[in-house]
Amino acid sequence: MIQFLRVLLGRTWALSFKRAKEANDALSEKIHWVAEVISGPPEFERRAGAAAKDLGQFELAGMEAQIHVESIPPKHLEEKFPGLGQWLTARHFAIFEILFFVGSPALPFLKKVAFGPYDWSQGNAIEILCRIAAQDANQHEIVSSLSMAAPTLRHEALMYALGPLKARASHDDAIRQVIDQLITQPEFREAYQELAV
Repeated sequence: MIQFLRVLLGRTWALSFKRAKEANDALSEKIHWVAEVISGPPEFERRAGAAAKDLGQFELAGMEAQIHVESIPPKHLEEKFPGLGQWLTARHFAIFEILFFVGSPALPFLKKVAFGPYDWSQGNAIEILCRIAAQDANQHEIVSSLSMAAPTLRHEALMYALGPLKARASHDDAIRQVIDQLITQPEFREAYQELAV
């Protein structure tokens, strides 16, 4: 009986591992599909929106593991992304653009990245939080959490987030309103003013 249970548990674990790997591979393929068109903003956004519609709770949980993998592009994309870090950067932008289209369900993950230990994905998370805030009924809560975290956020992350937001604000009043609220905080204001120079 014990041997039977060991075999059964081993098979169950192997099946779970196989399913998790298949889900991870499928998620990685979605990210590839979005990342490969990063140079064309309308198609990039369209694909990110389409990928977000198919994203389940299990895949959303797997996004964290996707952030720091695969710095080398797949063979068929090597010519399109020849430079050091180009593919990793494209994947980062694809991941966070997909999360933007996921919307509110992605907030816990985005906050974890934005308010966690510094790494270069922190700016992406802050930018996407601001973009979601511009469209979300919970705008006040998102802006408030960003404002409260401002003293602990690295200046580089704020600059990295505010650069693309400033460009969007020139044609998006909702983004402009979020920025106006954030720059009441000295850390956000200083980073924003530095962009104007």
